[in-house]
Amino acid sequence: MASETTDMVSETTTGPAPVPTQVQWVEDYPGVRRARAEHARPTNEDELRAVLSWAARAGRTITLRGGGQCLHGQSVGDDLVVDLSAFDRIAVDTASGVLVAGAGARWSDVHAALPPGWVLPNLVTTGAASVGGTLIADSASRFSSAFGTEADGVRRARLVTADGSIIACDREGPHAALFRGLPGSVGLLGVLTSVEHRLIDLRHLAAADGSLRVRTVARKHPDARSLLADLALELHEPPSTRAPRGAYGLLIPGGAALLFHSMYTHAPRARRMPNHRRKDALRVLLERALRVPTVNRAVWRGIFAHYYADGDHFVDDAADFAFFMDARTTARGPAQLLGLTSALVQQVIELPFVGTVGACRDVGALIDRCAGLCLRHAIEPMGWDVLPVRGDPPMRSHTLRLSTTIALGETDDEGKAAALFAAQASAALDHGGRVLPGKGVYADTATLAASCKEQLVALARLKEQWDPSGLFGGPFYRDVLRPAMQRASRASAGTTTDRVVDAELGGPS
Repeated sequence: MASETTDMVSETTTGPAPVPTQVQWVEDYPGVRRARAEHARPTNEDELRAVLSWAARAGRTITLRGGGQCLHGQSVGDDLVVDLSAFDRIAVDTASGVLVAGAGARWSDVHAALPPGWVLPNLVTTGAASVGGTLIADSASRFSSAFGTEADGVRRARLVTADGSIIACDREGPHAALFRGLPGSVGLLGVLTSVEHRLIDLRHLAAADGSLRVRTVARKHPDARSLLADLALELHEPPSTRAPRGAYGLLIPGGAALLFHSMYTHAPRARRMPNHRRKDALRVLLERALRVPTVNRAVWRGIFAHYYADGDHFVDDAADFAFFMDARTTARGPAQLLGLTSALVQQVIELPFVGTVGACRDVGALIDRCAGLCLRHAIEPMGWDVLPVRGDPPMRSHTLRLSTTIALGETDDEGKAAALFAAQASAALDHGGRVLPGKGVYADTATLAASCKEQLVALARLKEQWDPSGLFGGPFYRDVLRPAMQRASRASAGTTTDRVVDAELGGPS
């Protein structure tokens, strides 16, 4: 686990790059994976195409980076990193109900640029993340129970491919397969330069000053199965764009659960939820305290028993509701100054969730099994989130995302957490679930290939089509995703010949 700062620039290279480059250290959001690489920061598509052409001639491997909020080193490159932060233009057209944002634009800036009363279907959990990064990570949010994943709100995307072609793709056009393959592709198919999102008009819910807030109602459940049954009812209700309602859950150590229903409102500010106080010193202190396993368990039990009453309601500013994870980033600064570890690791498991009694029972059994695995591995998770994601039948069924977050303490190394996550991934496969390749991935190659077979095979084919020379990659692709893509492709083709798959994916990396 790295303890050094991440913005240290050590030298400036003098190679024949078409734009100035620097060698510097970068790390991922958990603060675990860290690498030193040459960085190029093109400011427009012409410069970007020149960088791609230069890198291809030089035999370089490009890793794309936006906000750097990846959970498993997906944007941590060790050769050439292309920084897209200059692609940050944001344009809003309320007449057509669309927002076009550069792939490097931060979500906090996107939110600030929205006209009063207008919202995006999904706002991700940290304002520091980039628009392109969350799309290729296949992100969801607290309103995904109403609107699906972030990708479901995207109308079209513009990207530059390995050969310098500029492609505009959408759901229906000639590049529809490429468009569908972007979520979860972690920057392997090309460089996103802009993304067009649809907007939702909620001006009728805005306050007099145009601001929007979120009213959240808490429901207490004695166990996970009761929570799941409530979530199933939520997914059975037809979604509304006039009064959208989101739902998400938290599992409390010891078996209890909290379910939160959230709605946009113009109601006056009221009692705030503790985890939404991202700028308060108390929130930062609480963030640190929750990283101590014994304290974490005691605090959550106390919150469940004494802070929340069934039916309590809270009113938060929309930005505090959406970007609640920013407090974790804030807490890291003081912790590093004090010499304290601040790394968090996370894994996201996705499960089919049709909302029947049987589905609730099966998912509940998996949650119980995961809790048992925690006991076996002697690890206390910092938090368990349960997020329902509305599907669009018959194209995609409803799913449930179960996220487990673990704080790495002074005596806990990543290997111990990785062993637990690998066991969770195997358990998810037994229940028809999968880990998300765009998130934290600790599954072994066989489990990842088996649980994500169709997605990985499709990604391998798109990789062969759009990046046959293997220009885009990096450590995550080389060490995690590529071996799983090879295994999934072999299983799909009914062959065990690595050489065949190597040829499909552009040769060994």
